[in-house]
Amino acid sequence: MRDLHAQHDGVLGSPRIWEELRYAGEGCGRHRVAHLMRQAGLQGVPQRRCWRRKASGTRPGGVHNHLDREFQPTAPNTKWATDITYVRTTEHWLYLCIVLDMYSGKITSCWSKPC
Repeated sequence: MRDLHAQHDGVLGSPRIWEELRYAGEGCGRHRVAHLMRQAGLQGVPQRRCWRRKASGTRPGGVHNHLDREFQPTAPNTKWATDITYVRTTEHWLYLCIVLDMYSGKITSCWSKPC
């Protein structure tokens, strides 16, 4: 553990040290590695989060607000809402995209594809 920690300039924390040990064929638990690292005084460096500040009220070019906060359509198929999300299955992750008719509340279209 100390060699791995030193080899990576003291950056790796217990989860990544555990992964490295696992790939090297060492059989040990994640919590055991964390416990031993605490006892040895080894500590990883946390990653910095990259925050981007957006100017409020500005939109990228070509993006228009067609609904203008009016979510009550007067006829079917005049206003749709959509969302894209990830779904984890036993085999892999899927993209799931759903299009919803805001008038009836029914799903108009549904599409999925492996990530």
